[in-house]
Amino acid sequence: MFSVRKISLAVALAAAPFLATAQDYQFEVKANYANTEVESSDFDVTTLAGTFYWNQVSTAGHPLAEAAFLERQGGLTVSYLNVENFDVWGLEADHYFDSGLYLAGRYNMPEEGDNTFGASIGFSPAAGLLFVLDADDDSEDINYAGRVKYVGDLQGDAAFGLEAGVAEDTVSISGDYFFNRQFSIGAEIVNDSDIDYTLLGVEAKYFIAPNFWAGAGVGTNVSGDADTTVWQIEAGLRF
Repeated sequence: MFSVRKISLAVALAAAPFLATAQDYQFEVKANYANTEVESSDFDVTTLAGTFYWNQVSTAGHPLAEAAFLERQGGLTVSYLNVENFDVWGLEADHYFDSGLYLAGRYNMPEEGDNTFGASIGFSPAAGLLFVLDADDDSEDINYAGRVKYVGDLQGDAAFGLEAGVAEDTVSISGDYFFNRQFSIGAEIVNDSDIDYTLLGVEAKYFIAPNFWAGAGVGTNVSGDADTTVWQIEAGLRF
């Protein structure tokens, strides 16, 4: 007869393939609601998006929030943006090549005005590091921007992330600290010299379950004359 120990081992071995992929996913949907107050007025922004990844995303050994980035998994994203009853539909696709090359393209369709498009080219010399050059058409000009992102491991399940971006009049820097695979807190500063605007923000994200997360953030203008406050809540579900 099998002993209890042997039966337990057999069950564990049989369940291992499922447990190894229980947190993996290939489709993610997310929703975001933000409110911006400027002086005595305010406006609401609602965003819905769904992403289908070309391949299944493994979460093993990664902060859950950065699994797709660390695994270099691109996909197809459909998005919907509503700003005070003004609608914009978007479509974006991106892909990481084995050589490290990164390519992306996007197309936006507002309910009024011209459709716009954009493209990105980048290079990922190692997992967790990506350099990108963006070019976006605003129906009048082509706007260029550069950005870099890095996510690195710390002791245990802890990790950190850094991002920086620069455009014609805007510079942004952000950082995240992952206490473990589920929970992170981040900070961001965005400066727009054209309108004398500097936004300082903080945010947090927590994976309530491996396939469900929620987050919240708040930011305020710390320069110029405009008294501006932005706050947002978001959530996502993975399959």
